[in-house]
Amino acid sequence: MKRPKVEVLEESCIREIIEAAYDLLENFGVMVDNEEVLKILADNGARVDFDKKVCFIPPDMVDKALQTVPSSFSVFDREGHSRALLEKDNIHFAPGSVALNILDSETEVIRKPKIPDLIKITRLIESLEYVQFQTGPILPDDIPEQVQDAYRFYHILMNSRKPIFGGAFTSEGLRVQKDMLAVLRGGEDSLKEKPRAIFAANPTAPLMWGRIVADNLTDCARFGIPVMLIPMPLPGGNAPVTLAGTLMEHTAENLSGIVITQLVNPGAPVLYGGGAIVLDMRYGSSCIGAIETHLLGSGYSQIGKALGLPTASNIGQSDSKRVDSQSGLESGIGIMIAALSGINLSRGPGMMGFANCQSLEKLVIDNNICGMAFRLVEGIQCSDETIALDVIKAAGRGAQGHLSSNHTMKWFKREFFFPTDVIDRKAIKEGERGKTAWEVAKGEVTERLSTFELEPMPDDKAKALKEIIQSYSKSKGVETLPGL
Repeated sequence: MKRPKVEVLEESCIREIIEAAYDLLENFGVMVDNEEVLKILADNGARVDFDKKVCFIPPDMVDKALQTVPSSFSVFDREGHSRALLEKDNIHFAPGSVALNILDSETEVIRKPKIPDLIKITRLIESLEYVQFQTGPILPDDIPEQVQDAYRFYHILMNSRKPIFGGAFTSEGLRVQKDMLAVLRGGEDSLKEKPRAIFAANPTAPLMWGRIVADNLTDCARFGIPVMLIPMPLPGGNAPVTLAGTLMEHTAENLSGIVITQLVNPGAPVLYGGGAIVLDMRYGSSCIGAIETHLLGSGYSQIGKALGLPTASNIGQSDSKRVDSQSGLESGIGIMIAALSGINLSRGPGMMGFANCQSLEKLVIDNNICGMAFRLVEGIQCSDETIALDVIKAAGRGAQGHLSSNHTMKWFKREFFFPTDVIDRKAIKEGERGKTAWEVAKGEVTERLSTFELEPMPDDKAKALKEIIQSYSKSKGVETLPGL
């Protein structure tokens, strides 16, 4: 069976981009606003200007890091079962994350989300068959700012079993999240052995690591928590307007993060990821649904694979403000390109409005697109049985011979993907208007949530998580947490 595949870069172009990225790291350098990380780099042979906080990374340091960073790793669910092997062309999907808004299901108005919205959307994601990861899909505005990252993570842990893509806005918040994960896994050593979460680390273009992000990057390496590097260069903004130039800057930023993790802990798992977004020069808007954004995602995944690393992207999202034809068009193209590119983890389902709004209805529609993507990459199986020469001869010239055959009964569920009713395949009836995908999706959201069942977390672990988050919130001056 041939797996269909998309490659947007010639091998010679990949080599040129990587060589230029090496040059950029050695001669332009990367700014690191973190004394500890600068010292680690200097102690291992990098030239560091401590006054300007710029580190010049030599090629041999990059080469050494690439020799120790794993080419694959697994992520596990709450019970410790492997749910995602990130390697080669294996594909997985996670919802877009950290949206500041949600599309209200009843009013169809974009508004600020609350904690009940987070619980509802987490439970909905748990029910989606083709979305393997949880995220922090929204940022409720009723969570006190001092504990936003950790308390949001607490609610996700309490309402899901799936692996998680997450992150932290503060160094303390990341460590509290690590403590909660360790409690559920039975200790820090067990957590290293069977990680449940991948955390984000976002450098700032061009080639800058902020203090908190660098802290979190090194902490993830020390704790053995897989980290997804997410450079976000903006072509024509903080990166060259040419896509190849943006990919080169993006490559250098990824390589700098890999070097740091491997100096801290050789063998620390890393996802070669990114979130490069195209700037629409007409409106000054950053368009995550643009075809060039998808091209960049496919391109940097191809570069990551050439370096021998598992890959990730932020493609498959939409810039639309409604769940409409634009949202389906942009997300559908992005998800399919991600699948055909063999991107190991794509964050996109549900996200709209320039990566700033989540929709429950869009999530169930995008879940179907992800299901189609899985079917697409399976390709067409060829064998004597599937070519079916004898079946055609036996069936004769009437269709009924195939409809009732054992061959059809055996193969139709293997060959065909059957979406939910948000993809309308029913026959047209005269005079019938039919429902929109939005209308059907609303009903599916209600049905999924009404039948949602999650095996309760053991009381001792639930109690331990609650104690951790309460202790942390009090240390930050928050005496009472809403919704706890």
